[in-house]
Amino acid sequence: MKEPAYSFLHDHSQLSVANKAYDADSLLDYINPSLKNPLNESQTSVFKYSFENRVTLLWGPPGTGKTTTLAAIVLGWIENAIANHTNISIGVGSSTWTAIDNLLADILVVLEKRESEKGNFDNPINIYRIRSSSGSPFVHHKIQDTVVYSDEARYLKQELDNNISISICGSTWKQFYNLSKSDRRSDASDKKWFDLLLIDEASQVKVEHAAAYFLNMKLEGHLVLAGDDKQLGPIHGFQMEDKSDGLYDCIYSYMKDTHGVEPQTIVDNYRSNWNINEWPNRRFYNGKLTSKNPRNLLQIELPHSKPQNWPDNLVWNDEYLSILNPQRPIIVITYPHSIHTVSNIFESQITAALCCLYKLTLGDEFNSDEFINNKIGIVTPHRAQRSQIQNLLLESDIELNDRSFIDTVDRFQGQERDLVIASYTVSDKDFVASEESFILDPRRFNVSLTRAKSKFIMIVSDAIIDHLSNDKDIASDAAHLQMFVIRFCNIINRISLNYFENEELKKMNCRVRHRE
Repeated sequence: MKEPAYSFLHDHSQLSVANKAYDADSLLDYINPSLKNPLNESQTSVFKYSFENRVTLLWGPPGTGKTTTLAAIVLGWIENAIANHTNISIGVGSSTWTAIDNLLADILVVLEKRESEKGNFDNPINIYRIRSSSGSPFVHHKIQDTVVYSDEARYLKQELDNNISISICGSTWKQFYNLSKSDRRSDASDKKWFDLLLIDEASQVKVEHAAAYFLNMKLEGHLVLAGDDKQLGPIHGFQMEDKSDGLYDCIYSYMKDTHGVEPQTIVDNYRSNWNINEWPNRRFYNGKLTSKNPRNLLQIELPHSKPQNWPDNLVWNDEYLSILNPQRPIIVITYPHSIHTVSNIFESQITAALCCLYKLTLGDEFNSDEFINNKIGIVTPHRAQRSQIQNLLLESDIELNDRSFIDTVDRFQGQERDLVIASYTVSDKDFVASEESFILDPRRFNVSLTRAKSKFIMIVSDAIIDHLSNDKDIASDAAHLQMFVIRFCNIINRISLNYFENEELKKMNCRVRHRE
């Protein structure tokens, strides 16, 4: 029996809505003290909607507390189940382990805060993270790292099959599929486990992968899809003109555009300062976002000159001090076109130098792990550029225990940092033309910009900024990035930046753009 998966994909309006016994206002009054911040008006609306509708499409633009809202929904469903003397099972999924782990961690924080304030839950609550035997373990004393086909996995299936506790299970669609099998060689059985299924970053989840998640939902299960179709969608290994009513798109767009599910929007941006938030608000979000931290600036005190312990492998430029000035939240460095394609030593050196200056400015207050996990993020379109920047930082004695803070834009989506540096890399005109739909994708630019909380630095060649596509749709899309540089960042200073290339000292004439 494939319901409710079939109806979710083809006609969700035919799904019956269970008569959920719950008092929304009383439930919110009870859970709000356990949240980091009480739910705001738009978050409260989404919370209520998840009980009253089988499908909730949560549009969470960057920094609006999407994960916080999902964690609140989980706590609300748990408290409501306890009040009604029932057990429930909740599934957590996404396209990446990073998104799954982040949501599980946020849910756990909320549950622990609730227990510290009101005492232990009346029903036992178990949190599981299900992975393959070759997958990376998730070490946490309250999240059970469970390997499929293990004894622990068999016990978990019994728990889910018999609904004997309140269970929260996070995994990829593939590992849920494996969990539903009795062993490696058998076929998957029809397991209806989840009363509530949450899929985070749903704008990156393919429809067929979402369908695999849906197969594990109970007949009256509720679905919450959280995402932002103004950011990057799923990655395909090929290009395809979608002629199948959205089946080759992400599940978020499929439900919104193909089936007309109305998104429930949260609008208060808690992440970025007003300068960073203003452009995406204007270009992507129809002026609906508000900035709750409009003066969220870098908390640093820059030196007056070159630091004494500056690394030998990087050229010092006094201009770095003005580029990193926390009073200028947006800086764009442009320079003449050249011959660089998937790696660019000029951009790599400038990026590595700014990263080093930021780390030296913070001093011993933050160790390397804290620095790369919270303070600095570097995004670039190509892996070769990522590797080149990593090598420069290693030579500069910056520890890279976790290298995910330097990554392609696609993999960085869902993260945030105080300072984000975007190295656009490509400076060859012909190469820009060959990958124009990729490098000028407005969603890729939107992701890059909206990862930043306090400061955003973009390094981009004139070859990209001046490119005019023969395809009118690509040209229209490119305007989001190009107008940001030309019109939005309209205060211009001319500088020269020195850098090493093949151990030779070279100079690049640049323009530094910013917005007061």
